[in-house]
Amino acid sequence: RGIIMTVYASKPEINVREKLNELSANQIRFEQGTFTPEIIDNSGNKASYSYNAGFYQLVGGAVYVTIDLRNINSTGLVSTDQLRINNLPFKAMKAENSLPSTQVLNLKIQNGVAFGGADHLIAQVNAGSDVCTLGYISSGNVSFSGVIIDDINDGTNRDIWISGTYLIG
Repeated sequence: RGIIMTVYASKPEINVREKLNELSANQIRFEQGTFTPEIIDNSGNKASYSYNAGFYQLVGGAVYVTIDLRNINSTGLVSTDQLRINNLPFKAMKAENSLPSTQVLNLKIQNGVAFGGADHLIAQVNAGSDVCTLGYISSGNVSFSGVIIDDINDGTNRDIWISGTYLIG
């Protein structure tokens, strides 16, 4: 036996195709797709993975991204270099006037990486760049401390998930 529901609305139906065409006519970009994120060290050496994928949606000047990196193998990377992810779908907005020079995304690293009292793991997208750097902020300290390759290189394969929005120029 099914449930019957009646919805009353005071506004007419919205034609999504018409609205997207209207946005396009006003030069507001809408785009979505996939990209292939890669972990790199400062020299551009690349990690390997069992799975690496990214999805994005661009609306106007805002890009929403999700990044999924599984079973990361950092063999061949310089262990003291900062962990970075490149190949974001668009370069971030350049810092001008009062705009931030970095934009923060949400970050989760699987398998218990300990960052000495870190409260917030973050990924920051640097101005004018398609690379984000991973880091953390510890209790009582407002400065960004970078995650280095060695932080995820203890013989246990790691997973990293990132989601967030950054602005493009």
